[in-house]
Amino acid sequence: MTSHRILARTLLSKTLFYGGGCSESMQIFYLKLQSTNLASRYLIKSIATVLRAQHRGDDYVIDRIYGHLWSLSDNDQIRDRCACELYSASERFRTEWQMNCFHLENENLVEKIIDKDLIRRESYPKYFDDAQMRTNAFRNAIETAMNIHLTSVCL
Repeated sequence: MTSHRILARTLLSKTLFYGGGCSESMQIFYLKLQSTNLASRYLIKSIATVLRAQHRGDDYVIDRIYGHLWSLSDNDQIRDRCACELYSASERFRTEWQMNCFHLENENLVEKIIDKDLIRRESYPKYFDDAQMRTNAFRNAIETAMNIHLTSVCL
């Protein structure tokens, strides 16, 4: 019943976000590029916590090209596709992923990579999330970050 309601709401609103955690990783990537102030760091930590909760502690990295989420295998190799499956990794990207990605815990400023041949875009992403549900989750993350900042409590 719930999945039918979400599908109906999505078809009526015609708005979607990339699924599988790529929307959250793109927000983290964008915030790291824009600002390094205290409030944005709290917001990044809040969104990263939501992202970690979705994936239950698996090892993930964010690419420095588009900001999509990539999972790592047990032998520390990057998977063939990002979490929403919009992008697939080239052979060069699979061998050089450490230079082109960063971990969620990385506090350093992210510099965008210009070489876009490392990742190939597929025709469409395979995983989407409901926009209303994700908007509410992001709103909660922002409110949490603001409350943490105002009360000076660290995560």
